[in-house]
Amino acid sequence: MCYNHELMGLLDVTAAIIRKDGRLLITERCEGRHVGKWDFPGGKIHAGESPEECIVRELEEELDIKAFGAHHLFDVTTSAIRLMVFEIERFEREIKHLGVKDHRFLSLDEIERLPLLEADVLVIGRLKETEKASHCKR
Repeated sequence: MCYNHELMGLLDVTAAIIRKDGRLLITERCEGRHVGKWDFPGGKIHAGESPEECIVRELEEELDIKAFGAHHLFDVTTSAIRLMVFEIERFEREIKHLGVKDHRFLSLDEIERLPLLEADVLVIGRLKETEKASHCKR
């Protein structure tokens, strides 16, 4: 698989879905042009790095947690990025705010009410579709 879609002009980025008691981890940005926006933790893939390596590294850099069991769920694409979304089976250590201003564990409906980045709005939509489909199968 090829990463860093230079020909398409897209930047490859990862995001983590971390669940706790039926809620999802969301973080608030503390710097850059998106300060004050909320997103799923993650970041840009470095040269020579796999998406799985990236998400584990980013979670350690931003939140000081050690992630295990990163499973690719889906991708969403905006005009600027391809966001590869991974579900994290578990993590160790207490969350610290090393690269974020704040974090919360919230329901999808609660997350939707936050000021989100464009790609994260798309992620919420896909998660809701998946949730709805799994309820229909029951």
